[in-house]
Amino acid sequence: MLRQLLQRVAEDGTVRSTELARALGVSTALVEPMLQDLVQHGYLRLVAPGCATACARCPVRAACLFGNAARVWELSAKGQERVWNAAWRSKSQGRITT
Repeated sequence: MLRQLLQRVAEDGTVRSTELARALGVSTALVEPMLQDLVQHGYLRLVAPGCATACARCPVRAACLFGNAARVWELSAKGQERVWNAAWRSKSQGRITT
């Protein structure tokens, strides 16, 4: 499932845990530890760590793209390499060589 999660992040660019959970058909409670694992291993990086201020008092709430203190992740360089290598391997295994 970690590969699927990385692939989804690669396809979407940046994602929220709720979007990942919905796309993978699992709970957010299951996705969150997987995301933290991928961050610790250097495959993902946290782009928007959430807000320190309550949204109701936030001076930029009208322009906020993240809403409700959501955290957003994207692939790190290591994650991009991993996804690219996995895609290349799966394509090369399907080739017929003589």
